[in-house]
Parts: sequence; C-alpha cells; structure tokens
Amino acid sequence: AAATLLASYTVLSYHTPDLKLLVGWGIHYIGMTGILAGLTLLGFWGVIQIFLLMANTPNLWLWLAVLAVALANLYAPVTRAANQFLTRFIFGKVRHDARQMIKRYNQGISSTLDLQRLSDVTVDLMTETMNIDRSVVFVNEREGRGEVALRPFSAVGLNGLVSKRFTTDNPFIRHFLEKHQILSQYDVDVRPEFRAMAEEERKWLASLGMELYVPVLREQELLAVLGFGPKAQGVAYNQDEQDLILMLADQTGLAFEGSLLFQQLKMVNEEVGLLSDRLSILDQSKSDFLAVASHELRTPLTQIHTYSQLLLEFTEEDLQDEAYVKQVFEGIAKGSERMKEVIDLMLDISAADLGIMHLFKGQVILSEVYQQAVHQFLPVLEQRRLQLTEQGLATLPVIEADGTRLVQVMENLIGNAIKYTPNKGKIKVQGFALVDDRLGQAVKIVVSDTGIGINPEYHETIFEKFFRVEDSRHHSTSKTKFKGAGPGLGLTLVKAVVEAHGGRVWVESPGYDEAKCPGATFGFIIPVAQPKPKVIPAKAIEVI
Repeated sequence: AAATLLASYTVLSYHTPDLKLLVGWGIHYIGMTGILAGLTLLGFWGVIQIFLLMANTPNLWLWLAVLAVALANLYAPVTRAANQFLTRFIFGKVRHDARQMIKRYNQGISSTLDLQRLSDVTVDLMTETMNIDRSVVFVNEREGRGEVALRPFSAVGLNGLVSKRFTTDNPFIRHFLEKHQILSQYDVDVRPEFRAMAEEERKWLASLGMELYVPVLREQELLAVLGFGPKAQGVAYNQDEQDLILMLADQTGLAFEGSLLFQQLKMVNEEVGLLSDRLSILDQSKSDFLAVASHELRTPLTQIHTYSQLLLEFTEEDLQDEAYVKQVFEGIAKGSERMKEVIDLMLDISAADLGIMHLFKGQVILSEVYQQAVHQFLPVLEQRRLQLTEQGLATLPVIEADGTRLVQVMENLIGNAIKYTPNKGKIKVQGFALVDDRLGQAVKIVVSDTGIGINPEYHETIFEKFFRVEDSRHHSTSKTKFKGAGPGLGLTLVKAVVEAHGGRVWVESPGYDEAKCPGATFGFIIPVAQPKPKVIPAKAIEVI
C-alpha cells in the first residue's frame, strides 16, 4: 500500500520528462553506488591478499600503505570517469562546462551590435549546448506602455513564426516580471494561475512546442524571451542545466541591452539627419521666399513709382487727355492692389503663426463660394483653353464657416491648379458630404487637375512657409500663366484656414512629370457645424 501511494504521488507530482529524469538519476545513483562499492571491495580483497602472502614479513605495513595510496589516487579519476560514462549512457550527454560556454558565447557576440546577429549566435549556442533540435529567441519590440510584443528574431527547427502581443498583466508575462524565473510549458498547461490566459494565447504557446521559456531581463524590463525545445532523450532539464540557462540569459540581457541602445542611437542619428535635411530645405526656402517676396513687392512698387512720376510731370495738355489720365491712375491702382494682396497674404500667415486668425462665421453655401472664387479666373481659363468643371457642390449642406476665408482657400487651390496645368488641360472641383470619425458631419472639397504633378517627397513640406517646389530663379509674378508663381504662401494660407475651421488638408500625386502630366489632387475636409465654445457656469466664476 505504501509503495502504491508513493508511486501515485510521484505520477501526480511530475510530468513525463520529469519522471524520465527522476528514473534516470535513480539509475545513475545505483550505478555510481555499485562502482564505488566495487572499488571498495577491490580494496578489501587487496588487503586480504597482502595479509595472506606477507603476514610474517617485515614489509607488511609498507605494502598496505602502498595499497591505500593507490586506492586513494584511483578514487577521484574512477568516480569522474564513471560519472561521465553513466551520464552519457543514461542521458546521452556529458556535463556542461559553464565557463567555457559563456566564454564561447561572449567571443561570438563581442564583434557585433546587430540584434539579428546576436539572436542567431544565441539560438545556435542554445541548440548546440543543450542538444536540442528546436529553439527560438523572441525580442520584445516594446511598442507601447502596458504591452509586450514578442517578435521571433531567430529560430531553429521552427517555421512560419509570427509575433504575439501580451499585456503586462498577462500571467505569462507577469511571471517573468515578478518572479524572474524559468517557466515550463507544463506549468502553463496545469498551474491554476495560467488558466486566466486567453485560449488563443495558450494555443499559440502550445504550437511552439517549447519545453522551457526563459526571461531576459534588465532592470525590471523584459528585453526578450528564450524558448528551449524538448531534449533529444525526452528527459527534463536538470537543475544544473537550468542554472546554466539562467547564466546564458543574464549574458544575453547585457548583450541585448547594448544592441538596443545602439539601435536607438542609430534611429536618433537618422532622425537628426532627416531633421537637418529638412531644416536645410526650409532655410533655402526662406532665402527663396525673401527673394521672391522682394520681387513681388518691387514689381508693383516700381509700377506705382513710374506712374506717379508721370503724374507729377503732367502738363495741362496731358490733363486734357482723359484716356491717358485714366491709364496712369489705373496703373497706380493696379500696382497698389497687387502690393496690398501680397502684404495681406503675409499678414494672414503671420496671424496664423501666432494663432490669432479670426474667423467671422456664418451660414455658408459652398456653391456660392466656388462661384466667387472662380469669377476672377474666367478670362485666363478662356485664354489658355483650360476646362474647369464642378460637381456636387450644389448638393452640399449649408455649413457654419467664414465664407471670405473659404473663398481664399478655393481661389488658391484653383489658382494653383491653373498655374501647373498646361494649356488645354482639365481642372475639376468636386464636393462630398460625409461622416468623419473625428469631425462628425463634414464636407470634403477636392480640386484635381491634369497638370505636371508633385514629387511625393514634397507632399508634406509643400504646405509649409517659404517652401517652393520650383527654382526661385525662374520666378514669375504672373498668378495664372503656366508655371507662374506668387510669393509661395498660398498653400500655407490654405492649410491655416482649413485647420482654423477644425479640418485638415492633403495632397495626392503620383509624381512630377512635365511630359506625361500625371496631375495632382488637393483636398480639404471641414465640419458642417463648428464646435461651440465651452460656457463657464456662473457659480464657477469668482469675482475679485
């Protein structure tokens, strides 16, 4: 009965690999005991023979001493050899030299900071040392707080592995963060605390076919997880092997920490490089803007100055010529109007920068906004034989917005399409009513053309101040001729006005090509109703 109870306890307390390990160590113990007993019996037999042969000789004690020394010298090597033989015979391996293993591992990773290379060296050492045919290194990508994303970086004997995300309060991850201990698949399968895991997570772990999971930690942060497959003989990992695995995990943590820091520094350097390039572009754009702005202001100023000089030099005879007088005054008015447009545009951009762009909101009909904006372009559309069409604006709901500002937006977008569309090209303005996830009920306006297009690398910077796609040395003051240009602030104003209404603006174009003319599409979306300002309750207002 006692034997039955002992056997039942053993079966319930250990899973199959542990039972095999227990039986193996039992056989190992019996074998070692037998060998040592045999060595001891050999010593007794030697003593008996010496007494029988040399009982009456004076050299008896000398021979006994020689036998004792011989047996003492034989004990250590025989024990060591017997242990190695039985270990290899029963478990199919020899004992691991921890120092040699760590030394080889350090030599393998000393010349690299590449995370992939470190993972490959680690998984190769795991496979070779533990005599297993399946292992994997998962690296925590650390995509956000409260989440661990385990990505398979290197594996042996496994194919088609995918990343897996766990929350930090998941029992699987919490075990590593709190206990800093090895976890077996058997524990995941049978221990109560792991039953809270989702069934899909448990199936994913089971599909890996791992025997042990080992955390790689640095300062309470999970850097990686090492997965060790079953041993070739089907026995469990003994305590010495688990201690060796933990040493490997510690060394891996040091190596991975250095590699991750290196990768972070590399990313920072790349971001700094990109920022430097962008600042260089903006700096050049600023210089271009100053050149263009001075040109834009100089031209109408020169016009005003010239006509003013003519006006000062008028004779009585000139004053009698009404047509000539009218021409002079019209020249002055045209120059001053152009100068006012440029200055107003600069002031609008400055106001947007300071966050003081005021909107005078009211009920706005977008089809009327379009008609006001397009009116000034009718002559040039006819002159350059451009086809401008409109679709869907009449069906859009009445919105709450600043109508004057929206006319500016439409003027700049249509004018931009005219400037970069060759003669006989097409321009289309479309309107859509939709429900946006962020804005709710909204309207979308899209202006597309068959022009020369925009390089994708400029899709973000094209809305920034001072930025110009074309070379400022080829600048023209014309607002409507092909590839003409103004001060380069029109799209900046578009973005400022749209964002002041709580919307967003974008551009789409496959690229720049003056021969094929892939075209470009500018669009913006704004809410139908503007958010109401928060009203502070009278009770919350303190009068000082």
